[in-house]
Amino acid sequence: MSAEVTEKPPSGHLAYLDGLRGLAALFVVVHHAYITVWPEKQHPAGILKTALAPLGFGHYAVVAFIVLSGYCLMLPVLRAGDGTPRGGWRSFFSRRAWRILPPYWLAMLITLGLIATVLGQKTGTHWDICLPVTPKAIVGHLFLVQDLFNRAIGGKINHVYWSVAVEWHLYFLFPLLLWVYRKRGPTAMGTAALILGFGAGLALRKSALSGLTLHFLGLFGLGAFAAAVAALPKDAYKIARFSWGRLALLAFVALAILSAWLGPDRAFGQWFALATVDLLAGLASALLILAVATSAPDSKLAKFLSGKLPVFLGAMGYSLYLMHAPLLQLLWQYSLRPLNLAPETTFALLFLSIPLVIGGCYLFYLACEKPFLTRKK
Repeated sequence: MSAEVTEKPPSGHLAYLDGLRGLAALFVVVHHAYITVWPEKQHPAGILKTALAPLGFGHYAVVAFIVLSGYCLMLPVLRAGDGTPRGGWRSFFSRRAWRILPPYWLAMLITLGLIATVLGQKTGTHWDICLPVTPKAIVGHLFLVQDLFNRAIGGKINHVYWSVAVEWHLYFLFPLLLWVYRKRGPTAMGTAALILGFGAGLALRKSALSGLTLHFLGLFGLGAFAAAVAALPKDAYKIARFSWGRLALLAFVALAILSAWLGPDRAFGQWFALATVDLLAGLASALLILAVATSAPDSKLAKFLSGKLPVFLGAMGYSLYLMHAPLLQLLWQYSLRPLNLAPETTFALLFLSIPLVIGGCYLFYLACEKPFLTRKK
């Protein structure tokens, strides 16, 4: 596969991408509800441990976000046809900053206000890793360098913000990937991203810079590669007699088997296991996107992902990601903890309260994210 192949990427808004993003964001919320009730390697007893085991793998949703990011950012490059972002790099970084930073800073300000008033005490939930807030943590998060100092401030303020910093830094490596793309084509770009990303992650795994999570560059590159493949003529991406959907299913089955064997504690407990499951999760995500992108618009999967609820969640997915953690903690700390219920009952009630969390995040979206969705001249 070379850069000279005529590429005709789809134009216009692709609703199924919003749907994928929305379902991934919802899974993160459910995962954090789970570890609010059973934090720090705790698990429910009996059959519930098996039934709820998938909820311990919310990290895979972050992998899907990174793959989606690479895919979505590659689409305008393909449409431009010259291997560079629309309007040049200055415009690219300006648009990314306008889209990412104001909602992030506003969410951080609101969260700091909640910590200063009602969420500043440790209560034995996963929220405890956000505390205490230090001046160094505030400055680090303000400039999105918390992943550079992961061991000191990486989880402070809001435990989901680490991935915002990681993705922000991937934007600055995107020019390198596109340089390879222009010189050698999409296959070389994807291969270089995987080698550089996982190689750097391996080299830094025991260093103070391990929080950079550089193997995510490989996952970002997988997303960009998937966009390039989806843009090719239909007969150019046939793989033997398999469809992308079947390959995606095989990847997800393999991921499920490996995850069940490792369990969340082992899967995310050391770098080699984490890198393996992340690579498999990234491959599965990229194949799923390709399956939808190359299917008929009226296919069952495309129609499901383009449904009203997934697209609604995807449209506000960034706000849902930024604000759900403190809202979950508020619900648990002031509504459920005083009842002294069994953990299983507490989780059931917290799960049923997720629409309230979504509602609160939607208000944040209307006030603090939606105004920045379009960049005025």
